[in-house]
Order: sequence, then C-alpha cells, then structure tokens
Amino acid sequence: MTAVLCDRRRYSEKRTKNDKYDLDFPKVAKLTVDMSEENLSAFVSSFHGLCLLMYRNLSARASNEYLFETPHPDGMLELRVYAGGDSIKTFRGNVIKRPAEVFFNLKQQLLQAPKTFRKDEFLAYEQFYLNLKNINYYSHSYVEFVEQLYRDLRSEVDKSAQEKTT
Repeated sequence: MTAVLCDRRRYSEKRTKNDKYDLDFPKVAKLTVDMSEENLSAFVSSFHGLCLLMYRNLSARASNEYLFETPHPDGMLELRVYAGGDSIKTFRGNVIKRPAEVFFNLKQQLLQAPKTFRKDEFLAYEQFYLNLKNINYYSHSYVEFVEQLYRDLRSEVDKSAQEKTT
C-alpha cells in the first residue's frame, strides 16, 4: 500500500500494478499562527468531528462490523460496506445484536414514555425477528438473551393493550 497525499475529497482506492494499492490521505486542515479565534474554533469543531468519525470506523472494525462512514466534501456522510471473509463469519452475530437493542429500547420507551411508543414499529421489528427465527437463522450465543428481551417486550405490549381495553 502506498499513501498518497491529496486535497480533501471522497475516499478512493486505486489498484496499481502487482496488486498494490494507492490510498488517498486527504489534507485535514491548515493551521497558521495568525488564525482568528473564530477560524481556530471552526477548525477544532471540524477536527473533533473527524476524530469521532475515525473512532466510529475503528470501533466498527474492532467489532467486526464492516460498515464504515466516509465524509463527502459537502459535509454529509456516506455509509460504505467492506465485506469479505471476516464479514461472512460475523454478520449473523451482528444482525442478532440489533433486535436486542431494539427490544430493550422499545420496552423502556413503552414503560417510560408510552405516548411515544409505536406499536406498528414494534410489530415490524417483531415480524423481522420471528421470520429469522422461523428459518433457524440464529445460531449464536446471543439468541437466548434476545429471546428474553423479545418476550419481556411482548408481555409489556400485551399488558398495555389490556389496560387500554379495561
């Protein structure tokens, strides 16, 4: 791999001869001693955002979640998927984590702010989870944990529906 210094722009990689890659390393900022406080503050804010972006991408890689954000020159972020051998081994385990998070948070929402809870949203996630469960999609150690979170939420949804009818 060869690092190529360049102006700030979209990430790209270029394959060269002999399966070598050139990776763009964009300029992040130019600091000068006579910078105004306003410009320095804008730089610090922008640089902080860039550091957070890199942190999220490094964390994603460390977690074997191969979804990365790349910045556009217009300030927006683009989601990119880099999948391969490692991703093929880990994506099912990553998928099962999402319903766990959903079921936990929806239960909290139902208990703490029931007016903001959307049953149609719950039913969509429930259908997704049950469809995958019905095809024996999950063969991961998280399955029992997710199932318990699902049952807890389902119970609260049913209880809430009963309370509204009585």
